[in-house]
Amino acid sequence: MNDEDVSRLRHLLDAAERAIRYSGLRVEIPDDTMAEDALLRCLTVIGECASRLTDEAATVLPTLPVAMARGLRNRIVHAYWTIDAATAWRTAEDDLPLLAAEVRAALERAQ
Repeated sequence: MNDEDVSRLRHLLDAAERAIRYSGLRVEIPDDTMAEDALLRCLTVIGECASRLTDEAATVLPTLPVAMARGLRNRIVHAYWTIDAATAWRTAEDDLPLLAAEVRAALERAQ
């Protein structure tokens, strides 16, 4: 993995960890639009990072469907009115913890 991939994976991990934290806020304040905006920003960063990974780096993240992450990023940015907030929160709660663990492991192997 090259240095740019490592940097992108660090950014992706940071965004995933933030999104996971924000999902905890949703429990405390269910109608918090600021937390929802923050979550969507994190998902956008994840999609952008994923789309810029080399093929080699993408293969070390088997649970990251790069095309799907890129598509979600594009939808958030270009068709934001079509985003279902409940689905975005489920993504943060159900999918991102596993992705974060895989990215952490990949970064450890890269050191």
